[in-house]
Amino acid sequence: MMWVAVFMLPLLTNKSSDELLHHTPDNAISVITVNNSEIFERFLFDALYTKGFSSNELDQLAFEKNDMEMPSSGIDLRENIVIFQYQYNESTLTGFLFNLVNKSQFSTFELQGKNEIKFFNDEIGCVLIVPENHEETDRLYFEQYAKSIVMERKEQLPSYLTKTMDDERLINLYYKGHESTYIQHLKLSARIEGSSIHFKGEGVKNPNITYESGTFAQIKSAGQNPYLEIRAGQLPDSVYSYFDVVTRNFNVKVPPITSQQIYFYGFVIDNIDGSTAFLPKFDAVFRFKDTIDIARAVDSLCTNESKVQRYSETSVKVGEMIYHFDQRSPFEVIAGISEKLEIEEVNKAPLPLIQGNPAATLNFEGEGIIAQIAQMLPPVKYSKQLFNDLEYFELHTEDGDGETLEIKGEMRFPNNQKASLEIFKFLMKF
Repeated sequence: MMWVAVFMLPLLTNKSSDELLHHTPDNAISVITVNNSEIFERFLFDALYTKGFSSNELDQLAFEKNDMEMPSSGIDLRENIVIFQYQYNESTLTGFLFNLVNKSQFSTFELQGKNEIKFFNDEIGCVLIVPENHEETDRLYFEQYAKSIVMERKEQLPSYLTKTMDDERLINLYYKGHESTYIQHLKLSARIEGSSIHFKGEGVKNPNITYESGTFAQIKSAGQNPYLEIRAGQLPDSVYSYFDVVTRNFNVKVPPITSQQIYFYGFVIDNIDGSTAFLPKFDAVFRFKDTIDIARAVDSLCTNESKVQRYSETSVKVGEMIYHFDQRSPFEVIAGISEKLEIEEVNKAPLPLIQGNPAATLNFEGEGIIAQIAQMLPPVKYSKQLFNDLEYFELHTEDGDGETLEIKGEMRFPNNQKASLEIFKFLMKF
């Protein structure tokens, strides 16, 4: 651990600056800053003053003195890293901004290989992750875009960035939102305190969405464990594009979803007519903008898609999975894998919430080789281990003053585990 400290202490010799924010593109729809110096400082304190590693984990840290060299990426790890997203045509693309200490090393550094565009000068490097099958004309645009980001410096930061990015926080997020999101101009930050990671932020109510309370059907408890419960408003256009493909190909007409509550349990990987299918396991309440006749929509789906078979009057079968559905009201449908669920009526605005065990999203079931491979993939295996160690996870939204919404949340490990060390152990496995 002393060698780890010797290696990391140079990363704490100066305070991170906001210089990269002056190069953030004006059309960014989201901006994330990763405060490296704060992360390293938090980790070193917890590693040196607490007993947070087992003997097996310390074996993985068996560094030799000669191995204590800075990574050859050319990136200055003492400074913040900025991640941003922007819209190009119908795609959302991601970009990274780094401060550099060695532009020659950065010139050979790769994040995504052929799927990235890179531009840099002596001080700043920009990497854009672009679609795999982009046109040559698109590539010319991306190259010019990356160049403009590096070369053009804004003297004044937008107010939303100056009020969002906190040097005392480990990670800061700004999300502009769009016409369908419940929360716009979201500002969210994360800090580590002992065994917990705390989330705090605020946003502005979308004036295009009605927030008045009403009477809604709500699932009282999950049908299975583990689960991840998600309550959300209207889905963004990028997600609706997938539904559009289904409705267009199978002649199924479904009005826009205004809000939903979903208990997600994982996936079943099945072989249907020689094709691999990832079938979601969930129970959910969907609320629609207009009236819907779910029985008619299901009839149309079964008629136009041979893989979906009518199992009973209120259920369909896809492969080995049986999905039940219930018309709760002209605007509400309950659907999922549980035949009987305890439903309650609530009279309040359906504000966004996420709670439960994130590992549920990584549960893959099935007897085929693909299901077995999916379970053993390192990102899946190690992420499930990390999330299953959690004692508590929740992120919720509350009404604030006026038209604001407040976001609060916590990801908590057991009291004898330091959150910073658990994240570090997770990263060591890759």
